[in-house]
Amino acid sequence: MAFSASPAIQSEAVRPRLNLHPLFFGARNAAGFLKNLDITPEQDRTLLDARKQIRRELRRLSAQPHSLGLDRNLVFDHRARSVRKRLDDTTFRPRFLTQGSYAYRTLNAPCRKGQSIDLDDGIYFPMSFIDTVNPELASRAVFELIERALESICRQNQWTIERKPTCVRIHLDAVRTIHIDLPIYAIPDIEFDRLEKALAQAFGTLQIAQMQMREAISGIDRSALIDSSRVMLAHRELGWIPSDPQRMNDWVKAQIALHGEGLRRVWRYLKAWRDFQWQDSKLASIHLMAAVSQLYDEHNDPSAPGPRDDLDVAFVAGRLVRIMARQVTNPVNPNQSFQPLVDDFGNDLLLRLDQLDVEMYAAIYETGHRGVAIRKLIAQFGNRVPKDETMVIGALSAPAPIPRSDLGTVAAMSAIPMVGKATAG
Repeated sequence: MAFSASPAIQSEAVRPRLNLHPLFFGARNAAGFLKNLDITPEQDRTLLDARKQIRRELRRLSAQPHSLGLDRNLVFDHRARSVRKRLDDTTFRPRFLTQGSYAYRTLNAPCRKGQSIDLDDGIYFPMSFIDTVNPELASRAVFELIERALESICRQNQWTIERKPTCVRIHLDAVRTIHIDLPIYAIPDIEFDRLEKALAQAFGTLQIAQMQMREAISGIDRSALIDSSRVMLAHRELGWIPSDPQRMNDWVKAQIALHGEGLRRVWRYLKAWRDFQWQDSKLASIHLMAAVSQLYDEHNDPSAPGPRDDLDVAFVAGRLVRIMARQVTNPVNPNQSFQPLVDDFGNDLLLRLDQLDVEMYAAIYETGHRGVAIRKLIAQFGNRVPKDETMVIGALSAPAPIPRSDLGTVAAMSAIPMVGKATAG
């Protein structure tokens, strides 16, 4: 099937009837959908305060694992007795780097009960530990070390520990709406030392304000310090597996540099759409983000006018069915791909993506009624879309509604311009 627009759609006569960009991006004196996706300042402080306490506790206790009552038979086999003193004295010098959606600013507040806010804080240890200890035992030992070290502050704060295959999860409230994940990494000693020096240069001995700390952490060029292929992630059952979160961070930065901040916003809008459509979705954020970026890579037109977030969302909605029905390259591991979801959820996903396409097209191109357009967006994205009709701009000269061509909903959207590197003011 060809995904080119019909001549009528390509003609200059086709104009959006309504401009819904302010509903997404916001207006001068009114918050838009984007702002309504942010976590609250109180939630942000909860995450950052918890991260600070966790780091402080791990730094205090991790250098003295004997004080935690660890099972020495678990930590050491007969070949590793010689490292016992070195372990107690120096080996457990953890360093931390925040990663995931919090670090690259795609974190959304949940919109349904059962969904959760999270912060991923990677813990880095020098490789010398797993080089001298049975790898499987070493991975189990570091999990035990982290969990034992955090038992006291978890009791004090009424937090709970959940053991996940590749991290220690700390739930910060009783109903589990906010948590911190602690994945554990091992890196070569020389690169660990480089990371230590970079952190010292970035932060020194000053107390950095919490909001500034987040930006400072994301600003460290960790990729220049550590060979990505030598980063190992602790797994409770598999020992140590190659996995470097920095690859995702580097990919996000590269995509934003190429396509502009509008791409980050579209990622957030589509994640919010997913979270509203399903309480628990099989569609991983990285899969969705990679699919959207693939569309930008294939169709980006730097000369296109913009920015308008409503047109960007409509552009993506009109093409995601095609992308999600095929393999999508994993940006973190180009040798692997996300396979099409072919189960009942996959079929439901394609149906709902098609409906998103239809409703976005109708809201922008067909209905000239502001209230109707808003209701269409709310049906797709939820009640965090503003209901303020004054935030909808009518086209200066609106033609009659353009019917869908027989090429289908995807083809009809092909004339929607793609935003380049420009960003909204």
